[in-house]
Amino acid sequence: MKKSVFYIVLSIAAIVVMFGIQLFSVLRIFSLEKDKFDYRYREIISSGIDELEIIRPGVSFNSAYISLENSISFLLKNFQEEDQSSIISHPKAYFGIVHRILVKEQGLEQVISKLLASQGIYTEFNTHLKITDLSFFMYPDTLHIYDEVAEKDWNYADTLQIPTGSIQVSNYSYQGSFFSIKFDSFVDFVHKKKIVIGQMAGILVIMALALILVALVFVITLRNMLEERRLSQLKTDFINNMTHELKTPLSTIAIATKTMENPTILDDKDRILGMAQMIGRQNKYLSRQISHLLEVSMWEKGQFELDRKEFELKPYLQALAEAFRWECKDKNLTLVETYKGIDGLKVMWDETQMAMAIHNILVNGAKYNNGNPEISIRAFTENGLTIEISDNGIGISKDQQKHIFDKFYRVHTGNIHKVKGLGLGLFYVKQIVQAHKGEVFLKSKINSGSTFTIKIPYHG
Repeated sequence: MKKSVFYIVLSIAAIVVMFGIQLFSVLRIFSLEKDKFDYRYREIISSGIDELEIIRPGVSFNSAYISLENSISFLLKNFQEEDQSSIISHPKAYFGIVHRILVKEQGLEQVISKLLASQGIYTEFNTHLKITDLSFFMYPDTLHIYDEVAEKDWNYADTLQIPTGSIQVSNYSYQGSFFSIKFDSFVDFVHKKKIVIGQMAGILVIMALALILVALVFVITLRNMLEERRLSQLKTDFINNMTHELKTPLSTIAIATKTMENPTILDDKDRILGMAQMIGRQNKYLSRQISHLLEVSMWEKGQFELDRKEFELKPYLQALAEAFRWECKDKNLTLVETYKGIDGLKVMWDETQMAMAIHNILVNGAKYNNGNPEISIRAFTENGLTIEISDNGIGISKDQQKHIFDKFYRVHTGNIHKVKGLGLGLFYVKQIVQAHKGEVFLKSKINSGSTFTIKIPYHG
């Protein structure tokens, strides 16, 4: 048991590590694919812009440059000396004016859209501009409004809110009559993550299938291990039960035989007769147990055939009930019969096998009972034929109910030898009922008894 737990824990740890490795691999691949995306789109846009600038210099910002020349010219020519000093004292305000004009009048988005369309790429994007250097020409002086390297305390880049992951595609510089400017351009693709994940789809599917396969193999292996352990326990219980069930009658026969060999009782006919009857009963019990085992083999090999005959149901059930009352005459049994709508109803069943199935359920109701057995048999026609057998026994827990019809399975009662049996009774019930094309169900609760329901066609 400890070794099995160790292997399970080791397997789970290995799977967790493998999941971690796979997750790391996915994140790493995503990062690489994102870098490839950035490189590819940067090359497309940068090389395209460079080629256009050679043909048509300033193609993306000519309109912006003209607007800036006019605005800055007006600003410088119309200000008096005191106004010019305000420019020196408050450069940020004028810097903001320049940035707004540059963004408003730029034609970069149209240029990039055409470049991407020429490559068959149609996806949403936004452009962003970041000024790195700006100067006004106030002849004979030059007024430096902004320098990215010298004036980091402005936090200008933060105010632009350029999204993380945006691609820098180009940088520009321009010198006009009244100002000089340098700035960088960025492109933010709105669906960048979705595109990258789409490019990874094949790898992600393969990885997901591999993980699912590993998890499935682990679950199946674990289930098989637990099932093997359960079957091993069943086998052990069966061997213990079988040893007890066979050893007890054999011991009784041996004692009776030894007693009969005693010369002092050879002339006592009554004692000899009692011993012979005891040997006969134990021999009959042994034969019945051996027959059960042989029948199991026949069911499993599919060699068992039903001997169907037509007979009337109600007298059949009444006879079974009366025989069971006689069988349990020493147990203070109460057996109640209720029949509805089955008068004159005939069925086409294997009379012997169905009798065994019903008898096995009745026997369990009497055996697994801590007091005086109270059993009821109900038979009625409702969507076919239904036979219900209820008892006031010890009941069966939910976790055991799913195994109750398994071969050799016995309900645990704390003492494996407290109730005799090989765990074949309810296995027979299910096999016989299914052979008649019916179904058997169990409803039970600990200390509240059990109800077995057989739903079966009239003519099996």
